[in-house]
Formats: sequence, structure tokens, C-alpha cells
Amino acid sequence: MAATTWISTALNRIGNWNPQLARELQGRLKPRGIILVSGISFLCQFSLLMTFWANLPMAENQAYSLTVDGQWQGTDWPSWWGDIFQALNLIWPIALVLIGVYMLISDLAAEESRGTLNFLRLTPQSSQKILVGKLLGVPSLLYLGMLLALPLGIFGGYFWGAIPDSLRPDPHFCLSVLSVLICYCLALLLPLLGLTQAWLGCFLVSIVVVPIFLSWNEFLMGLALNPRNSAVLLTQSFFQNWRWFQIPVGINLEVTVGFFLVSAAIPTWWIWKAANRRFRNPTAAIINKGQSYLMVLTLQIWVMGFIKPNSFSIDIRYGLTGNWLTFYLFVVLPGCCLILLAALSPSHQALQDWARFYHKTHDKTRRNPRGFWNSVLVQDLLWNDKSPPLLAIALNLGIIAVCWIPWFVLSALSTPGVTAVTSGPILKLILGLCLTLGFLLIAAVVAQFLLFIKARKPSAWAAGSVILMIAVPPGILGLTSLQDPGLWLFDRIPDYRGF
Repeated sequence: MAATTWISTALNRIGNWNPQLARELQGRLKPRGIILVSGISFLCQFSLLMTFWANLPMAENQAYSLTVDGQWQGTDWPSWWGDIFQALNLIWPIALVLIGVYMLISDLAAEESRGTLNFLRLTPQSSQKILVGKLLGVPSLLYLGMLLALPLGIFGGYFWGAIPDSLRPDPHFCLSVLSVLICYCLALLLPLLGLTQAWLGCFLVSIVVVPIFLSWNEFLMGLALNPRNSAVLLTQSFFQNWRWFQIPVGINLEVTVGFFLVSAAIPTWWIWKAANRRFRNPTAAIINKGQSYLMVLTLQIWVMGFIKPNSFSIDIRYGLTGNWLTFYLFVVLPGCCLILLAALSPSHQALQDWARFYHKTHDKTRRNPRGFWNSVLVQDLLWNDKSPPLLAIALNLGIIAVCWIPWFVLSALSTPGVTAVTSGPILKLILGLCLTLGFLLIAAVVAQFLLFIKARKPSAWAAGSVILMIAVPPGILGLTSLQDPGLWLFDRIPDYRGF
């Protein structure tokens, strides 16, 4: 009875701060659910302990054996606890991502099908409070299960020596929490875009986000968690020579992890803004046009920070060495631009409304033009979210060109053996980038034209046409390249032999 009264009082206080969170907790923190989750958590911990207990040495020359001159002296308990600690540090982020993303997507999809999501939009709560309530409340039982496993992790880390005496934040923990937060923000956004299959959303989030953070965690598992070899691993680390605009971001563990955290926090914030925007207005574009300009500029600056103008070597015969830059410019960057096109495109009804009422609204303004850039039409196309995003896409492509073409020119001028910008692979790179940006602009024109057609699903027609434009030409060139390899000269990727 006392526990029930305490929980009721706590929920009332939470309800004063965030009614949506209180609603989610009241629906999930039932005695049956708490007992079930507690039992599953303790069962998983017991299974993990028994798995490692089975590996304890029963004779000589087995795992966790302490030997001196070939003679068994006992059990290496610190290493045993260390393996348990590392196993828990790998399990809990993956479990939170997979199970939590599934729970969030299925909950939002169920609310949308019942119509209660529209009711939440009509409440006086802000969209941020509602989404925070979902973020904290829907996986609350999952959080409880992880919290019950915390003592085992602390116990194992203490005996292994990985829990420091200072209050310095654990880098692995910080990156893991941020990885879970990114996945949860994506899980909030995907149902608002129409994806209602929880398993599909969980799969998409996992294949995109989880490998990135697992690679970070693989670096940190030996570097940050083991105090006995962190200095050696940091010295031998790939990140040691990392510089971002000449800032040594790999100089020590704290700076490296801090750079990772800031780099991941920026896209997390953009995804959160998109989820809030889409929750308030389900028919609005995912991001507004002003945000798109800032996003594109931020991405280019972030990538350019790792590249000095004379940092990548140039071979006059074979072109750029280090194809990761070419891969970014001609594969990753076009993919990001196509995603940006989809994010900026308003709904079919919004486009029709803008086209129908624009002439009536701005008749007087058209008779008194104020110049091209100051005209109402251009300002509308650049900033109005309901207008076609074609001019905004063109401006974003212009931002990319303005960022990279001067960078290539500086690289040509500072590279020994290259006497002119028009010589060697730099010209290939500039022309290839211009061809790529021109292709993306044509794809945007085709997509916007198809969004205006009278069809059952114009967005599907637009997406399918853009995919065909991307896939068909390289496929045809690949079939005919043996007979006439010169046709690849019309491809937008320079020096395709480097891939």
C-alpha cells in the first residue's frame, strides 16, 4: 500500500511537469508488467553470469588462469569481471536501440490508427513535451530492466578497475546514450512520415545508425574502458593524427570523444526539430527551407575541416589517390541531396493550393516588380515551405559548389607539379562535381513536375522516376562498356577506375 501511494504521488508530480509522460507511465507501470520485466532482467543477468562461470578454469591452461612458469596459480578474477563488464556495455545499447525503437514506432502507429494522436495535437501541451513524454514513457519498462542490471555492471567494472575514482564521465557511456537518443528521435520521426510497420522501422534505423556507433564503441571498448592500456591504444589509434581545421581532435581521449559527441549531437538536433515540425503539422515538409541551407553548409564545413587544400596527393596519370573523398562527393553527397529534396517537398495538396492561390494573392505585387531577388515570387520560392522547392534545391547545390570548387582550386595551386587549375585531375574533379550538381537539379525538376500530376500517389511516381534516372544510365553503360568504354566519359563520376 505504501509503495502504491508513493508511485501515485510521484506520477502526480510528473503530471504537473509533463502530462503526457504521466499518461504513458500510468499505462505501463502496472504491478504485472514490473514483475515480468524484473524477472526477465534478473534471468538475463543470471544467464550471462552462468555463461562466463562455465569458462572458469577447471584445469591448467584454460581461460582466466593465472600461471607462473607453466604452473596454475589461481583464477584471474579481474579479467573475468572485465569480460562481464564489457559484455554488458555491448548488450545494453543494442537492446535499448532494437527494443526501444520497435516500441516507439508501434506505439505511435497505434495512436495514429486509433485517432488519439490528433487528439494530442489539440491539447495545450507543446509538441516537444508530448514527444519527450513518448521518449521517456513508452520504453519505461525497458529502462527499468536496464536499471536493474546496473548493479552488476558497476560491480564488474569496480573489480576490473574500469570505474575511475574521479567523476570524469565515461566516454563509452556518453556515446552509447547519444546513439540511443539518435535512434529514438528517428523512431519518433518515421511514424510521422507514414511508416507504420515497427519491424521495418527498427530494421532501417538499425542498419543505418547501429553500425556507426558500434564502430565508435569498438574503438572505445579497449581505449576508454580499460585503464591499463588506454594510453598505449590512444598512441596507436587511427584518431591520433586527426585534425579538423588544424585543431588536433585526436590529441587525447576527452577531445576525441567530445568531437564525436558534438558531431553526433548536431544531426540529432535536426532530427528532433523535424519530428516536432511534423508532429504539429502532418502535411508540412519535414524541414523548412532556411534550415536546409544551414544543414548543407554545416555538412560541407564539417567534411572540409578534415581536408587541407594540399592534403590529398595528386597523380597526373591516375588522378586523386584516396577515393574516400571521391566517394563522398559523388555517392554520399548526391544521396544526401536526394534525401533533402524529399524532405523539402510539401504535400501534393499544399503544392496545388500554392499554385492555385498564388496568382490571386500577389496580383498587385507582380505589377510593381522590385527586382528579381526581391520579387515576391523568388522570396516565396526561397523561404515559403508550401512553394515548390526547386529554387531552394538550386541554392543548396550552389552552396555546395561555392564550398568545394575554391577548395579544389587552392589544392591545384598548392600541389607540386600542377601548374594550372585546368591540368590534371583537378579539372576532372571540378567538371565531375558540376555534372553531378546539374544531374541533381534535373532530378529535382522531374520530381517536382511529377508531384503536380493528377495521380493516386504522385510522390511514389516522383521517387520511382528519380531512382530510374540514377540506376538506368550506369546499368546501360555497364552493359556496353566492353564494346565502347568511351561512353563512360559521359558519366558524372571522374576516373571511375578508382572504385
